[in-house]
Amino acid sequence: MPRRVVHHNWVYQSIGPAVWDQNQISERRERICEAVRREISLLSDSEREFMELYWFQGNSTSEIARILQRKRYNLENLNRCIMRKLKNRLAEFVEEEFGLRSVYRSECVICCHPEIEKINQRLRSRGTHETYRRLIRLLRTDYGIRIKTPQTIIGHLKYHTREES
Repeated sequence: MPRRVVHHNWVYQSIGPAVWDQNQISERRERICEAVRREISLLSDSEREFMELYWFQGNSTSEIARILQRKRYNLENLNRCIMRKLKNRLAEFVEEEFGLRSVYRSECVICCHPEIEKINQRLRSRGTHETYRRLIRLLRTDYGIRIKTPQTIIGHLKYHTREES
């Protein structure tokens, strides 16, 4: 498995060792590892198994497909889904740790609305046995968002909202 470059030698040599404080680097690295481990632990068993085989052991999707007896394209989709979940779940940590705001430009009609926080609260208030009809009507009347099927709401809740724990 190829090694990852931690810092560029030419930068280190030209500027000198005073730029990097090893204690700060190791503390930050520990915080990053802890946050990533915490979010990985929240993934499903199959997602964690794929993460272990692909990202930590360095197996290719073809090798993993043989091991898990799944189609390669399904594993590629699974990887994309896992990365999206981790990106969304780690966005707050990245913002706090590095001061970087995760700019996710979505074509989701719900995400583009200026009152997104209020809408998300209303969407989360749906009961487990309640249909989406009331929410579709509420989005149309209160916020002017026209949705024809519940899939838009389901996709928004699944991929575009951060899960509170």
